[in-house]
Amino acid sequence: MSTFKVIEIPNATAIVVSPQWKLTLADGREMIDNKVRIAGLNTAPANEYVRLRLESFLRDKDVELLNPQVLNSNDPSTALISCTVLVDKTDITYYFPEFRSLPVIG
Repeated sequence: MSTFKVIEIPNATAIVVSPQWKLTLADGREMIDNKVRIAGLNTAPANEYVRLRLESFLRDKDVELLNPQVLNSNDPSTALISCTVLVDKTDITYYFPEFRSLPVIG
């Protein structure tokens, strides 16, 4: 995707960005939103400790969003996609090793 400014951290697993991201699906439909689920961050959305740390790392910072994955949710308040979130070229989950989901190999 591109570079976006983080304008809000509503919970421990998501960010709100500006401008809105846009993703064109394989069938030609476009998805547009401003919420992004942070890929690889394995914690409950209500984890206030993680949310506050995300605030210190990401609030008003420019981030890159990579590897968008469409999420299946009927809840309009949740993010439509999950992305790897890079701040200063570093995956944000690097700063949360205790909550980092590691890829399954094999």
